Amino acid sequence: MEDFVHTDETTSSRLCFIWGKTPDGDIDKPTILSNLRNKNIVQVSCGGNHSLAISNNGDLYSWGSNPNGQLGHSDTNQYKAPKGIKTFSLLKACNGDTPVQVSSGIDFSFALSDHGLVYAWGLGIEGQLANGSMSVEDLSSTISTTCSSGSNSPSLASSTSSISSIASSSSNPVVYHPSLFLSRPSSSTATTAEDSSSGNSSSSSNSCNNSSNNSSNNSTPILKQTTPKIVTSLGSINVLMLSCGASHALCLSKQGHVYSWGNNDHGKLGHGEDPSFSPAPPKFITSPKKIKSIERITVLSVSCGWAHSMLIDYNSEIYTWGKGSDGQLGNGHKQDLWSPQEIPRVIDQQEQIIQIACGYFHSAFVTFQSKQLYTFGWRIPLGHGSIDDGEDQTTPKLVKTLVDKNIKQVSCGYSHTLVVTDEGDCYSFGQGDYNQLGIPLDCTSSDPTSNIICLTPTKLKTLSNYFIETVSCGRWHSMAVGVPRSISSSSSLSSIDNTSNDVIGSDLDSDSTTTTIVAKPIGYQDPHKDIFECLSANYQSFIQYVNENNGNNNGNFDKSFFLLQDYIHDDSNSNSSSTNNEEDIEDKKDKEKQQLQQQQQQQDNDIVPTISKPFYDKYLGFFFKSKVPPPQTTIPNPNVNEDLVDLLTNKFLPKFDQNRLEAKWKEVWRKGLPISLRASIWKKAIGNKLGINRDFFEGLHQLIVDLRNRHKHDLLANPDFDVDPPDTLPKEYINYIKTVNMIKIDLPRTFPTLNLFNSSGPLQEQLCDVLLMYSMWNSEIGYVQGMSYVAAIFCLYLDTFDAFVAFTNMLNTHFFTSLYRMDVREIIKHVQVFDLLFKQHLPNLFHQFKQLELSTEHFLLEWFMTLFTKLLPFHIVCRIWDCFLIEGESFIYSASIGILRSCRKFITNSNFEETLNIIRSVPHDFKEERLFKSIKAIYIPKNVEKFITSMQDNYHHNHHNQISS
Repeated sequence: MEDFVHTDETTSSRLCFIWGKTPDGDIDKPTILSNLRNKNIVQVSCGGNHSLAISNNGDLYSWGSNPNGQLGHSDTNQYKAPKGIKTFSLLKACNGDTPVQVSSGIDFSFALSDHGLVYAWGLGIEGQLANGSMSVEDLSSTISTTCSSGSNSPSLASSTSSISSIASSSSNPVVYHPSLFLSRPSSSTATTAEDSSSGNSSSSSNSCNNSSNNSSNNSTPILKQTTPKIVTSLGSINVLMLSCGASHALCLSKQGHVYSWGNNDHGKLGHGEDPSFSPAPPKFITSPKKIKSIERITVLSVSCGWAHSMLIDYNSEIYTWGKGSDGQLGNGHKQDLWSPQEIPRVIDQQEQIIQIACGYFHSAFVTFQSKQLYTFGWRIPLGHGSIDDGEDQTTPKLVKTLVDKNIKQVSCGYSHTLVVTDEGDCYSFGQGDYNQLGIPLDCTSSDPTSNIICLTPTKLKTLSNYFIETVSCGRWHSMAVGVPRSISSSSSLSSIDNTSNDVIGSDLDSDSTTTTIVAKPIGYQDPHKDIFECLSANYQSFIQYVNENNGNNNGNFDKSFFLLQDYIHDDSNSNSSSTNNEEDIEDKKDKEKQQLQQQQQQQDNDIVPTISKPFYDKYLGFFFKSKVPPPQTTIPNPNVNEDLVDLLTNKFLPKFDQNRLEAKWKEVWRKGLPISLRASIWKKAIGNKLGINRDFFEGLHQLIVDLRNRHKHDLLANPDFDVDPPDTLPKEYINYIKTVNMIKIDLPRTFPTLNLFNSSGPLQEQLCDVLLMYSMWNSEIGYVQGMSYVAAIFCLYLDTFDAFVAFTNMLNTHFFTSLYRMDVREIIKHVQVFDLLFKQHLPNLFHQFKQLELSTEHFLLEWFMTLFTKLLPFHIVCRIWDCFLIEGESFIYSASIGILRSCRKFITNSNFEETLNIIRSVPHDFKEERLFKSIKAIYIPKNVEKFITSMQDNYHHNHHNQISS
């Protein structure tokens, strides 16, 4: 979405610049990436023809060329503008796992998370994704066979081993119904979730070009992986940093060991298998392998070039290996090296090295105390001036023209180099055929081999008004991150506040000084109040309505409900007795389990030997600006649910409407659906009874775009336009302005800890569009505060079209329509059902609430309107949604009673305020499995089920009659 206010130098967030060869053509000077405004980008990485950027909140963006899925968007489409990688948004929401470092190769990408996990995606044909451990013979033959003949994958394992695998790998094992695993089809004939819904089967002949046919089985290589996946072959290795080359990669562990994998040409993996002294080495290594020759030294940093590698150790000694044809190894000659070899030291013994960098044919490093730059390799991008002698530099040489500039970072590309100084200046030198130097043509000098060459470091004047923090060189493009000097200093960057100007999409730009709202425009709510404070007050009037009309419940529908109370009352005493006994037993088990966990935690706290160096903290702070991975993590196994994914894809989804009614499948979805299948199953469960198609969606979206542009124009002409808009405006436009002003307040506080939906979040625009389109589609209800929580869940799992379809269809039910319409009479029915079940299953707690005068309106409305998204941890919410969307409205009541039952021990002997705080924000040690065990114990009588169903049927009947009339 485009900005509507001109950006000046008073912006409160970092800016991202790009120049050189891009998807939009060559850019001759550093240009701001408008899509990354307000995102607070802290690190960028330029690959062959794609780019990655990571924000301070751990949100990852990618764009550029994408033929091999190196952007991680689950497709191979080219993206000209930065787009958030949704996989990492989901990981952050579900697991709290956020990226802290990214590195990109030619056609593949890696990310390191704060849990110490490594994720890979893109091209894997040479083992660069580290997805398996096979010999080069197996790999080559498989690639040849797969690409030429399109052979099918091997059949799956037996059903017995599958059941055992699923059950034994879970911390809470469950044995699924045996019939679910019988007659499982092979993966070669199985259809994907999307194919099942459309009736088209997938073809294995496209395995070279379609990532959906990827297999994580070690006997089948992943040729192309369009979705980021954990590198499981790293096992329990705690990774500290990553670096990608053209077709190989290195990682450094917390213990200072180096691992390598990928293409082994020229010995760039460093394992010493020189073919002149030993049998031919493997051309590809598809799993991380420790470089044993350097395991006795403590390594501080690693870097990959096109076909060579480099590291520095604790003593600031540099080791290089791989291709040396241009002197890039810095050891005085131009031969390849198959093992790391220390290069001659050219700096003082007391001097330390803070950073190393490898380009395609050259290398560089920066010293710590003197802050000097040394370069070596191919003569063009070294910054040493004249090339009359025509000789490459085979040993490190000081860049004399930068001696007094205090260099803090260097980045090397294919034929150019960028450096950043302590003063925030950026210098460029080398070859710039595609404008990757970012300097005017008159600063360059001619050379027979190139059109544009700048041999001496030249300051980028375009960036002189910005304090540059970090840079990255790609093959033919460059990037930088910085802030305007008018608001920046090297000591104050960390204190920049990016939450003060939260905006919606691009309706308001937080870079602008005109976004502050002084008066209250229409639709405006007090941002300091909780969303549901006013709704709770409204609900008090509902209860008053009930009391005043207690004797006037006429109509068969109401009478049928009160008959249910008598039906349930007969069984309530026996049920409550057994329920309370079960809860007492559970409390004892929880205490015992907690003691065991504390003992285990004490054992886990034993310190593992890690790197501890004088300037190490400063070094890490430079590379990992968001946060550093913790010293010890448990690496989860993402393959645990492979059989479950296959089972749901091949057996459950094709016959979804039938299987959702069978009890044997309930055990499966109640354990939680795999993240990778949630989108497909949720879409199936919700359906599209409204018949919303792409054309309708595009038309509605265009309406939003037109209204947004009009709104931008009106605000430019009159900043106070929203405060008192003219009465002559169309109703549609008034509705838009009102909705925008309400959404603007809600989005920053929608899952605020995730930072996904505020102005710096990657999903704010999508969520804003979904909510605006719904308010235009259903103007009778419009936007109601609290909707943002529900729509946000869909935006995390679905694209904008599917999220809108799912959100609109789900809200087109009696349950949500009655809530968002504030239909008093219908809401009372929901409350009565809840109270009835509450009294049946938890009679003691029910009476305690009565004694405290804590009535349902204090918490239930918020639970229902947000569908528990404001109450429970995100991963538990998603699991509840799995069950609700498949089983129906009754599960909402079961979940509500289950939550109270799980909180019972926290509530006992609590006063009014303490109890209310607990049920409005569950305790930190809330047990997920105990909740679902409690939910499973909730029995809803058939008559109550019929009553719930009749509410929905009556709604659709009345709604149909209204449309007909």
